[in-house]
Amino acid sequence: VGGLPDSPSRVAFTPTAVAEGQTVTFDGSKSSDPNDDALLYAWDFGDGSHGTGATATHVYADNGTHTATLTVTENGSEGLTSSASVSVTVNNVAPTGTLTAPATAVEGSSFSLALTNVSDPSPADVQAGLKIEYDCGAGFVASGNCGIAVDGPATRLVRARVTDKDGGSNTYSASVTILNGNPVVNAFAGATIV
Repeated sequence: VGGLPDSPSRVAFTPTAVAEGQTVTFDGSKSSDPNDDALLYAWDFGDGSHGTGATATHVYADNGTHTATLTVTENGSEGLTSSASVSVTVNNVAPTGTLTAPATAVEGSSFSLALTNVSDPSPADVQAGLKIEYDCGAGFVASGNCGIAVDGPATRLVRARVTDKDGGSNTYSASVTILNGNPVVNAFAGATIV
């Protein structure tokens, strides 16, 4: 008695949670066909990107939720297909940087902070612009110029913060030792020599 041809078996695959910028391997190699026909694999990662093969790698460029779908097709005359989908959560990764601050500053002189080596694994976050702020002791502002150091000898805690468009941030801190400045001698100011 003849029957309908069998479609390839559907297989769930992993992962379901990843970080933006992370290389992810999708594995559909446990897919099978009841007739042992060879299978063709087509991946739709849910963000406009596609792949082929029993396993495929992909990098999600930005955080969000995507539906990844694997479609397997019999590589034969019948060409029957089956698909399996999974929701993949891509988590935001905060940008990073390196705070550069002087170890010491002399009372009465100015000093500056800089956040260098700033990076973010998401091209979308970088394109949107990363917000860099500095705190010289009175709260975060856009400038790293801490102005004139006063009240030496003392230790001042300084900070820098970098934030991406999704609110992910990292804060870095350092201590700057404010040294006492030498007094300035100006004994002859305004004096007239006769």
